[in-house]
Amino acid sequence: MIKYLKCAVFVLLFLFVYYVVQVAVTGVFSFFYAIRKYILSRGNLDPGQFVNEVMRYINVILIISVVISLVLYMFIFWLRNKNLFRECNFTGTGFSNMLLSAVTGVAISIFFAGLFSQMPIDKLFPGYSEMIGSLLGGGSFIVTVISTGILVPFLEEILFRGLIYNELKACLPVSAAAVIQ
Repeated sequence: MIKYLKCAVFVLLFLFVYYVVQVAVTGVFSFFYAIRKYILSRGNLDPGQFVNEVMRYINVILIISVVISLVLYMFIFWLRNKNLFRECNFTGTGFSNMLLSAVTGVAISIFFAGLFSQMPIDKLFPGYSEMIGSLLGGGSFIVTVISTGILVPFLEEILFRGLIYNELKACLPVSAAAVIQ
């Protein structure tokens, strides 16, 4: 029972770290942005406009959140006398597998983009277009690629396929660990 409780605590800790870091970074960014934009310029604080302004910088917030989260994960593993990247047990992959994955990913993206373009997404999820527009069009193309195309997927792999999966695999059968993670 202790083994399962310890496993659950670490899984929740890994998820909690990233969630809290994202909330904290967004909160700090929003606070300083509000001070700079509205208090120093003595402007009125329109909540809708404020959210839109902060969303323009979501990719920068994501980059900062990923970096801080990785540092915290490395610290957690250092406290456990382990190496974060060694514990993730990732293996190398060949160029042909990476190319096949990239082509498959692009094909699936095109398929779903076409599928979603035929659906009334705006009616089902009213803020979807605005949120996607902020995420993909709210700044530099390079910053968007670095945040949503490289760093966030990198952290996702570490978090779900590395940390959580390996933690679950230590106390559950592999099939159960794969399903839960």
